[in-house]
Amino acid sequence: MLEIHKLKIHFSRECNSLQRCLPIYSRKTEILRLLRYYSVSVVVAETGSGKSTQLVEYFLQSDAAERGTIICTQPRKIAALSLTEFVSGQIGSAVGQVVGYDIGTEKKYCFKTKIIFMTDYSLLKMCLRNRHLKDISCVVIDEAHERTLYTDLLLGMIKNCVQMRPDFRVVITSATINPDVFKTYFNLPHEAIINVPGRMYPVEVVWMKNDVSVGWDHVEACVKKAHDIHIKKGPGDILVFLTSPSEIGEAISMFKELCSSEDKTATLLCLHGKCDVQEQVKVFQTSTDGSRKIIFATNSAETSLTIPGVKYVVDSGMAKEMVFLPEKKKNALVLSFINKSSAEQRKGRAGRTQPGVCYRMYSEENYRVNMPPRSLPELLRTNLQKALLKILEFGIQPEYFEFIESPPKEAILVSLDSLEHLGAIKDNKLTSLGKQLAQLPIEPRFAKLIIRGIDMGIGYEAAIIAAIVSETGKLFMRPIDNKIEADNKKREFCLEEGDLCTYLDIYKRWLAEPRDRRYQWCVENFVNSKALNVAAKVVNEIVINLRKELCINLPKRYNNLAFKSNYEAIIFECFSENLCIFSGHPQTGYLSPYLSEMFFLHPSSSLCYLGKDTPEFLVYTTLMETSRNYLMDVTPISEETVRKAYQMGIFKLQVDILKYLQMHQMILGPFGESILIRHILGKGGCKIMDIENQIEKCTRTKNFRVDVKVDKGLVVIYIEKRFHTKVSDLINEIIQEAHLNMMNEEDIIQIVGSTTYFCLGAGGIISDIIMPGEFKEVIIENCHKNKSEHFIDFLKKIGPVQSVKIIKNMNNTIRISVIFFKAADAETALLSLHQQEARLSVRSVVCHPRNKDKSKPLFRILVTWCRIPSSGTGWIEFYTEEDCIAASGKLTNASFYIDDNYIQFTPSRHNVKELYMKNLPPLVTEKAIRVKLSERLPGFLKVRDVTIKREKPTEVSKKDIDFIKQELLKLFSRFTSPKNLLIDVKLPKAQDTQWNASVYFECLEDGERALRELADKAKLGQHLLHMQQILKSHLNCKILVYEAVEKNIAELAKDYKQRKICEEFSVIPNLKEGTIRIIFGCKNISELGDLRQKLMKLLQGRVIEWFGNPKAFFIFTKYGRVLIDKVENSTKTYIVLNNMRKSISIYGPVDECKNAERMIRDLVNNQSQSNTKVFDLNNSNIPPGFIKCLFNKYGLDLHGLIDDFNLKAAHLDVFYKKLMLEGQSIKLK
Repeated sequence: MLEIHKLKIHFSRECNSLQRCLPIYSRKTEILRLLRYYSVSVVVAETGSGKSTQLVEYFLQSDAAERGTIICTQPRKIAALSLTEFVSGQIGSAVGQVVGYDIGTEKKYCFKTKIIFMTDYSLLKMCLRNRHLKDISCVVIDEAHERTLYTDLLLGMIKNCVQMRPDFRVVITSATINPDVFKTYFNLPHEAIINVPGRMYPVEVVWMKNDVSVGWDHVEACVKKAHDIHIKKGPGDILVFLTSPSEIGEAISMFKELCSSEDKTATLLCLHGKCDVQEQVKVFQTSTDGSRKIIFATNSAETSLTIPGVKYVVDSGMAKEMVFLPEKKKNALVLSFINKSSAEQRKGRAGRTQPGVCYRMYSEENYRVNMPPRSLPELLRTNLQKALLKILEFGIQPEYFEFIESPPKEAILVSLDSLEHLGAIKDNKLTSLGKQLAQLPIEPRFAKLIIRGIDMGIGYEAAIIAAIVSETGKLFMRPIDNKIEADNKKREFCLEEGDLCTYLDIYKRWLAEPRDRRYQWCVENFVNSKALNVAAKVVNEIVINLRKELCINLPKRYNNLAFKSNYEAIIFECFSENLCIFSGHPQTGYLSPYLSEMFFLHPSSSLCYLGKDTPEFLVYTTLMETSRNYLMDVTPISEETVRKAYQMGIFKLQVDILKYLQMHQMILGPFGESILIRHILGKGGCKIMDIENQIEKCTRTKNFRVDVKVDKGLVVIYIEKRFHTKVSDLINEIIQEAHLNMMNEEDIIQIVGSTTYFCLGAGGIISDIIMPGEFKEVIIENCHKNKSEHFIDFLKKIGPVQSVKIIKNMNNTIRISVIFFKAADAETALLSLHQQEARLSVRSVVCHPRNKDKSKPLFRILVTWCRIPSSGTGWIEFYTEEDCIAASGKLTNASFYIDDNYIQFTPSRHNVKELYMKNLPPLVTEKAIRVKLSERLPGFLKVRDVTIKREKPTEVSKKDIDFIKQELLKLFSRFTSPKNLLIDVKLPKAQDTQWNASVYFECLEDGERALRELADKAKLGQHLLHMQQILKSHLNCKILVYEAVEKNIAELAKDYKQRKICEEFSVIPNLKEGTIRIIFGCKNISELGDLRQKLMKLLQGRVIEWFGNPKAFFIFTKYGRVLIDKVENSTKTYIVLNNMRKSISIYGPVDECKNAERMIRDLVNNQSQSNTKVFDLNNSNIPPGFIKCLFNKYGLDLHGLIDDFNLKAAHLDVFYKKLMLEGQSIKLK
């Protein structure tokens, strides 16, 4: 009867398997054959094949179930629990009977249990107690492609079991596994690997059109997309992938804000590793009230899980990973793109039970370029402290452990050093403390924090801090529409003792609230409720682990007195490797005694919110790498604590040595504003950069900061004290030299409306007036170095010299600029040099107004070609030695061609991070090599730099430029008349490897034909010319002009964009110069020209010409400007006076411009009836030098003349030589 009963059960289960009709069922016989004949086998089963649920059921029907228990491991607790529930239902048994689970703190199985779903960590702990896994017949390692830390350690231990037990079986399975790794590790024959096809409903993939980058607001984008699907799409649940539990909490809050309070059609759920079991159950239940489930999940939901009802997947494409940086000896929390394997797994969640849609919140280009094929094993990218503790707990030395893929030796050594620093190991053996740390499944430093906290009576507080920091993520919420109130609330919680104490205080307050009030309390205080619930769960797990593994009963009560006395010392003992000292300046942040970089407090830190004095010492728990190195979860440490730790031998550096790193303030000044701006700062900061280079050169340190406080006339330098005298002497020398130069300097100021210039010397006295055609500067071009002193001495003999500047040219010649005090001396010098050296290139610098609005022809082609050919060799630099080795293996064994050249790669002898290249084509570019490398290398192997060794550059002369112009003219004049062509060849710099030339056509059709027939076909000599049409243009105008017509421009841009004509339209202000640059681009040249004309018309304004009408000249005086200002205010326009041309430009709305013109004409008509006198200074009776005397006597604005004769206004038009006076008739006479 018993045998018949068993047979019926097997038959029922077989019928269940047959009814589900999963693809893996067709390979059942082959899989069971593998189990019978091979100790280790690999099952590569695609998504939807049924591997996670069916394999253990098949093994249950085999003799494996008779020989012992079948274990199936999962990387995550969620998967283990959900699979237990599902398989139990399929075989018709209650959870804990035939099928059970063990996820560490929770377990449910009995002596009858035949299948146990476990986490990797739980089975690893079992291996410690049961080295040969006695009474276990088979272990299924599911989702092996994830290669978690504990998966790799487990496989290392299982390999020993396989060798010791012939009856023991191991099955490794995944959808995206690389079987070769396991084939090599276990020395498997090819027959031990089986492939199973998947069964997926069709999934439509919807990509974003635009590329995204790491750091963009993916949370908001995903929430909006989910809400959009919920509102517009048909039935079906939505699964949204985010990076962390804190993001999930933020996303749920944002979704609620987007929905109306009456909307009951959406059930918001979360799914991550720290969810309560009740929450997880809700995710897998089918909705009974007709509402749509919207599930926000981390990558926990990527694999092993079939969530019924999911039709839509929203994939953020992002993941947060803790990465260990051996060179920095630190953990860094890195936000990055997921890998292609994860992207496919996420997509697969939408096609498990019905056809679905996957919305990828990134572009196809992001998928192709930014995402590697699969992720690195955790063992190769994280801190190895936990792994080494486990290995040492097994009694194995790390160098003898058989890793599937060995981590870098440097990473192992760094982790061993850190464990020794923690006191966990000594002589590569576990200490009593180390044995305790190995039993807690958290980072060793936090485990030590708990153990030392228990010793000091504050174990509960330490457990709370460890739980919050290591597991929960972001604790504070900051809604987009309510940031100020959220910040104010957060400020109320922040404590001077740092972030960890702030977290503890929040947890205490939350726990003190009645259970039914806690969620509301979180909402009111902008605190992440889910994060605190996760923390509470982790605290309970820690308490259970302490009791089960270490027999320590941790009471859940606070000890405020002991905490206040011991907290800082314990934190420093556990995190002393993360000590930082304030550099001395906020802009350079903190310095580490172990690293050479600068570190900064994260803006979310409690210390930043409090805004108090920066602590001198602090420790951090995590390093976040973005554009800066940010310190996360910081705690201020007193100098006394550091000194005590040194005395006790806990810390090995003295405080005085640490302070030696700090910069100290040195104040120099006060100095004049002109000195600081011109000689210390310089144009565009060029002078200050030069000064910083000089300081670095004389001190041989980069650890300094120079601040120039122009308003106070001070130069403040932050640098180590030992350099103060040396740097002070350097700055004072620069200041003294600047004083001497300024004594002889003149400012040249153009007289408004003319080509005449004033020369203002020291004290603002007019030292000279430069009339049209006169000059004071003489330049000698391409002078030989040996003759420079001769020419300078020669010029100084002609007359007094203000300044001499020597500029080095790229062709080993120099350019000499000499400015004389007198224009007559400059003219004599120019003539003398021409007479002395007929071949000498000498020119004068004549002051003249420039027209910046000169337009260029319409059609533009950019032409580029090689200037310095390759010598045939070069090198590629990678970020790490490991990357270089991996790349070398791939490139040296592959056929790598550029053009028709086979490129050879060999490791560099000089740099372990470089590969040497040979046989490069002469005209190859760095960009072309990068493109080829990206096609051949996996995405995770990042190339830092590509360098091509090139031939020695030849000197470029004016003759070379002229020759190129002539050759290009010959080439392009086939398509148009030379007079309709403009060719601009850019003079290359010494380091430029390419020539650049712009070719402008007046005729659109000619330019298009030339581009069509010549692009990538024409040659200059042997060099292929690369051509592309430039479909962009720009216009410049004053900010005030732009503001007056901004509305019209915006309407024009909107119209062109709506018609999809304009592809680019941007406005870039230059506040320093008070101008606006409008950049625009169109699909074709005719549309570009049309848009340019319309913009120019708007920017030209309404123009009134008064040239030749002396009655209107008063408008261009100061008095006239006052009248114009009144017109501007009345009409809300912007009016520009051109004194030179005697024209007025009016900007603004059309009607207001007309109104302003009418008012100005009325002013002129009314003024013609008042008393105005115009004196013509062209009259022969006017003595020579009269204008100079007039300005010297009455000032530049003739204010003295107005005062002496009580006139209304006075204006001198130097260009037309007319003096206009306005006032009473008697005064004019």
